[in-house]
Amino acid sequence: MKASSLLQHIGIALILTCLAAINDFAFSRLLSSKFNISLSVFLYLAYLVWQSPLVAGRVTLLILDLSVLLICLFIGLNMLTLLLIFLAMMWLNRLLLYYSSPLAVLADLGLCLFTAGIAYWLLFNGQSLVIVLWCLLLLQALHSLIPGKKKFAKPREASSDNFDHALQSAETALQQLIK
Repeated sequence: MKASSLLQHIGIALILTCLAAINDFAFSRLLSSKFNISLSVFLYLAYLVWQSPLVAGRVTLLILDLSVLLICLFIGLNMLTLLLIFLAMMWLNRLLLYYSSPLAVLADLGLCLFTAGIAYWLLFNGQSLVIVLWCLLLLQALHSLIPGKKKFAKPREASSDNFDHALQSAETALQQLIK
């Protein structure tokens, strides 16, 4: 992916962290900090789904993400477990939407595990949840440097063979379905 994509993800991390800080300051009596972090993570997941090159299954994935977030909030998990589940959701979303090679999936898993270690270290050194969220989202922005899905090959030139013509039509139809 491009460096502009990295800057875009860093900007999203900054915006979501500022939103979480404002919510934490203004609505700390009404909303729990777990809800505040969950809201920011859901907005980040929605951004990932929206930026995806794939169209099919976006709504289903968002509903699944929202369901998992709400179940985790109602169960009452501690913050570290909640952050680990959020990282797993980010990894699964990117696995489904962005990567085609196993090496890219493993690199993203390594990034998520590194992020989990940093979040663990920050939580147990008494940092605020907003700082933990900032570091989590900032490190997750690095996923944009991992090579994503391959682009489709350009359509072949017209052929006089009926089989080649049928193959070309089928490939074009599949490309239109995936877009």
